[in-house]
Amino acid sequence: QVVLINNNVDFLKSISMKFDVDFIVVTNQAGVEMGLLNIEEVNQINRYLAVELLLLGVPILAFYVCPHHWDTQCKCRKPKPGLIKKAIYDFNLKPADCLLIGDRDSDIEAGDSAGIKSFLLPESLLPEDRLNTLERIESFLTRIKD
Repeated sequence: QVVLINNNVDFLKSISMKFDVDFIVVTNQAGVEMGLLNIEEVNQINRYLAVELLLLGVPILAFYVCPHHWDTQCKCRKPKPGLIKKAIYDFNLKPADCLLIGDRDSDIEAGDSAGIKSFLLPESLLPEDRLNTLERIESFLTRIKD
């Protein structure tokens, strides 16, 4: 039941190739704590996604999953920056060299709180706004790669 958004996959592939970047996924999965699925099912979905995306030219280095319900008030669930900070630490990254592309305001808030540049790219974005956001992402990557 996993559906990839072609426009987003194509864009991620193009920036991966053009800028030699890899990706880390940080995801909220409240369904685990709600009992709708277990963490092994989430990991199985993530392994499937990693393989499918790699075959499409989008390398995923890791998945960081918050399994908590939004009422739990954990430190790892976006909009809190816990998992983003953990990924930065685990991969010894410089926050100034990272960017977050999210489809919700809570993603952007989490990225900002972690000290990384964040871009909102919801599926519902109008074509001209999507193009503008994609250009801003490429501009940021050009600056940090120079």
